[in-house]
Amino acid sequence: MLTVAETGGFQVGRRPFAGEVRPAAGTGTETAARVPLGEKRLVVPVREGVPGARGHDPGTEARRASRGIEAAARGPRRVVPGRFTPYEARRVPRLGDTLGRARAFALAR
Repeated sequence: MLTVAETGGFQVGRRPFAGEVRPAAGTGTETAARVPLGEKRLVVPVREGVPGARGHDPGTEARRASRGIEAAARGPRRVVPGRFTPYEARRVPRLGDTLGRARAFALAR
């Protein structure tokens, strides 16, 4: 539940908002799962059935200072031949997330 005392630029459904609202949580695009405040966004993702909250601010110092990510150029010299062998059954390995919790990642066969 998000409580906003004064509108102050918050929008819900592209309209100024003040009061209480339960932002839509989503597993797909963040369009329906976000509350904008200027360029900032409060995003409500769902991972393994558990909703969370993430803030996104494109104007942070770290983002402004970023010059991008260095990556090697693509080309035929960088292609490595291989062979795909599908799993015999569905696998669901558990890997740690950024909060240190184990999350399941389903691998289709």
